[in-house]
Amino acid sequence: MVRPGDNVLVCLSGGKCSISLLHCLRHYQYLESHGDPQGAPFTFAGITVDPAARRYNPRILIPYMEELGVRYHFESRTIPSCEIHNPSYCSRMKRSTIYAIARKFGYNVVALAQNLDDMAARYGRKLVNG
Repeated sequence: MVRPGDNVLVCLSGGKCSISLLHCLRHYQYLESHGDPQGAPFTFAGITVDPAARRYNPRILIPYMEELGVRYHFESRTIPSCEIHNPSYCSRMKRSTIYAIARKFGYNVVALAQNLDDMAARYGRKLVNG
């Protein structure tokens, strides 16, 4: 999935799946570089898109990422539909911001920590909603 020379942008929500993916990539990078960060075969950074929803505050990730020493992009974007529980539209808008940042900074891989349950739920919503 990750090849030498890749520049990976890891999407972070603050949930256990995305944080686990970040730590797995970090550990894999360490193993592949034999402990020498300069010899790492790929690079990565994290990104969070804050939709400015009242019940979701991902700013806690800022000091966490600083502590890890991982490059981090934090983008605030007001997405009104996130407040009225339209997850499909909200997700699309967040992904468009993520892809724009990936292009701007030269990331050639975007890593999403979706598990099979997430994918099945999305597929089910598409079947029902069209």
